[in-house]
Amino acid sequence: MKSQARQPVALVASVVLLLLLGTSLTHAIINGTLDGNLHPNVGVVIFAVDGELISPCSGNLIAPTVFVTAAHCLEFIQSQGATQVWVSFASQVVADVDFISVSNLDMSTLIPGTLHPNPAFDAHGPDPNDVAVITFETPVVGIDPAVLPTPGLLDELGQQNGLKDQVFTVVGYGVNQRIVGGGPKTYLRDLSRRFATSGLNSLGPALLRLSTNRNKRYGEPSFADSGGGIFFGLSNTLVAIVGLRGTPGMYQGYRLDTASARAFLSSFVTLPN
Repeated sequence: MKSQARQPVALVASVVLLLLLGTSLTHAIINGTLDGNLHPNVGVVIFAVDGELISPCSGNLIAPTVFVTAAHCLEFIQSQGATQVWVSFASQVVADVDFISVSNLDMSTLIPGTLHPNPAFDAHGPDPNDVAVITFETPVVGIDPAVLPTPGLLDELGQQNGLKDQVFTVVGYGVNQRIVGGGPKTYLRDLSRRFATSGLNSLGPALLRLSTNRNKRYGEPSFADSGGGIFFGLSNTLVAIVGLRGTPGMYQGYRLDTASARAFLSSFVTLPN
């Protein structure tokens, strides 16, 4: 893996964690567990602006040179005037951390990528088309890509009542702890990959809504988990990615088995039928 990475040039040895409080960018794994090497194809996106490294979202390797993430994440990166983006698949990207800045970034894990925004993205549309891609010039080796779903997989299972008790696994690198009390809310993040399980809330034409019921020990994504993987059960099948807003008790994933998602992804990967 490290043999495929290139060292970024003229960057500070710290990462500023963009928490984006109060914006539309979502979600880190709250009530999650350190992932280790359970989901090595889930990575974190990092970009540079004015000598500052910022990590706003997560994503997933779906082919040796193709990484899928949320379209709203790429839109944000472009809005900041970023000229370079990287992805790391390290389970822990840094060694030392505080609330905002991270030191001792392992730059050897960073793989340079090219942004491919989704021209159909519309945050307010019934189908937001919230899927985009980063491509790598050199194939990533040593990591098996996530498996994309067959067309309409979730609809088919829903019609068979096969989703009623189904558990999904959400994976990302975002905020891992909220501290409440003694002032404004504080969010902790250490750029480690985490996972949690969730159950079905409801299934929409473009969105998979998942429950965060703490009584069932479900977890949930938080800031900077946007684009992170939502896997079917404990499998390697990536049925959705963490999307835009949620509501109390529920978060949204953008489905990858729909015609619109597949139409965009088909330009970059061969899709299962």
